[in-house]
Amino acid sequence: MNKFYLQEEKDLHPMLLNCINKTLDEFDFKRVHTFMKDTNWKWGDTVPDIEELKNTARKLLISSTTTRTHELGGLVAEFVNVRENYDLTIPSTIKYTLRFQLTSISNNVLDVF
Repeated sequence: MNKFYLQEEKDLHPMLLNCINKTLDEFDFKRVHTFMKDTNWKWGDTVPDIEELKNTARKLLISSTTTRTHELGGLVAEFVNVRENYDLTIPSTIKYTLRFQLTSISNNVLDVF
């Protein structure tokens, strides 16, 4: 696996992998692909196909386990763990989020003074 991704799939707990798989299964990659084709949104020289979108999303979700948030080409993967250490006995404290983001803004209060 590319060193860009900080966590490897083989190192993840099966419960986390199951959550990643469920997230991928429920995400509407076809809708994202259609939008990317319609707007000519390219990764490099080409619009990614659905398989490339899925593979990239999987890597981002896995990586987000360590980095909390990982994004690339509009895809944003987030890992939320309410507790500091993994506590797989309380699975409701852990979740993955995957989205395709067109635009966003974030400002720190100190930046506006």
